[in-house]
Amino acid sequence: SASAGTASGASSAASTGTGTGSGTGTGPSGSRGSGSSSRTGGTDSGAAHGTARSGETATGSESRTADGAGNPLTRWWRRQNFSLPLIWLSVLVYAAGLGHFGLENADALDSIWTDLRSIGADPSGLWTLLSESRHGLETTLAFVRGVEFVTPPLESTAWYGALAGVVA
Repeated sequence: SASAGTASGASSAASTGTGTGSGTGTGPSGSRGSGSSSRTGGTDSGAAHGTARSGETATGSESRTADGAGNPLTRWWRRQNFSLPLIWLSVLVYAAGLGHFGLENADALDSIWTDLRSIGADPSGLWTLLSESRHGLETTLAFVRGVEFVTPPLESTAWYGALAGVVA
């Protein structure tokens, strides 16, 4: 079954970019609601209040800044959606890290692979092999700490001091 209601409201606006509005409504089953909103420059805000016949009350509020405020560069930046490219970038960085780890530890991984193939499908043998030692593989944290993509042109303390000076 469809439900219908009645609503009434009023609003006013000034040429300076400010405005207010309010409204009330009555829906089916005796539910009532009211709301108000205001706008100042590029900022909107609003509030709503409703009461149903059973006596339950619902309230809410909202506030936002319009995209029309600010300079064109700011508006362009707010319209951009970088979520999907950033997700794919993180996947690529992760895959590159796994590849780098594999290349740096190729001998140890080959040794583990040979041992795994020699054991076969015996679960207890596999568990024993994989849990007895690190097989020449360093921990992930030690590997990440040891990676240097670019060798600093200065000694460590001077290099960090130069970086801190650039940032400050």
